[in-house]
Amino acid sequence: MNLGIGLGITNYQGVPTVPLDPDAVIAALFGSGEEGAWYDPSDLTTVWQDAAGTTPATAGDPVGRIDDKSGNGNHATQSTSTARPTLQVSGGLYYLEFVVDDFMQTAAFASPLAQPNFISLAGLLPDSTGSSALYFDGLASGSRHYAFANKNSTILSVGADGGYYSGTEPDGTSTNVWSFNFDGASSYLRQDGTQVATGNTGATTFGGLTLMGNINSAASPHTTNMHGFVLVNRALTGGEIGDLESYLAVKSGVTL
Repeated sequence: MNLGIGLGITNYQGVPTVPLDPDAVIAALFGSGEEGAWYDPSDLTTVWQDAAGTTPATAGDPVGRIDDKSGNGNHATQSTSTARPTLQVSGGLYYLEFVVDDFMQTAAFASPLAQPNFISLAGLLPDSTGSSALYFDGLASGSRHYAFANKNSTILSVGADGGYYSGTEPDGTSTNVWSFNFDGASSYLRQDGTQVATGNTGATTFGGLTLMGNINSAASPHTTNMHGFVLVNRALTGGEIGDLESYLAVKSGVTL
């Protein structure tokens, strides 16, 4: 039994539960004005059919914008109607479904984010036996963080420094909670609450975000479901990581 305290999330016998206000747990990660982004497709006040954010989206609608709930204004948008993901719901769980040519991007961050940067996301990610299937990337070479499935591994990299390491490969059918810690020689990859790989990514900054696409504004050739995404520009404590991953597990139906 793992007992949380205060606003933390509590897991009883491996089953994630949330406090009365689970959003308060994630909001606290940005409580000192940390840069980053937070996307929650289940919050229907944040999803829009158009990039301008004027027409609300409901299940089955294309999504041209999802608002950043971190308070940093890093909203993810897609102005091309044919490249927009679709808001879906299954078993009461909301997610963005990206197919073939769908991706979203933020504007460039106000200043490139120096490491450490912690990224956690939940979703169905592809079994990529051939070409790389990206989960996220930057906006331009020289200031990027990215992760992708390729053949038999999951890769974490910053590009310019060339450092990366491999974890297990998504099986193409299971929804997972993934965490990526970008912190030079202290970088690591977590899958469903367990650390699965460590390595040195180098010290490259992060200048902006592409969801399910690459720095060339092109989508990865795969289908991905995203139940939630959080980026925080600082190191997280072990308790914060556990709370964040439990929050995303509840959003996606994953048992940690």
